[in-house]
Amino acid sequence: MRKIFAGTSPRHVPEEIVEVADSARTKSSKITELAVRDAVHGREVKNTEALVHFRDRAELAF
Repeated sequence: MRKIFAGTSPRHVPEEIVEVADSARTKSSKITELAVRDAVHGREVKNTEALVHFRDRAELAF
């Protein structure tokens, strides 16, 4: 965790880090950063299908 804080402003360090087996991906195997970002920040997720593998994670509830 300390490595994340080193050389990074507090604004860019998340409050919580959740380990997952793989990144969320679209049907065409592209990584879906926007859907993950929105879920983490409690915003409406437009591409919920991209996060189907994370549906049961309470910390990523969407």
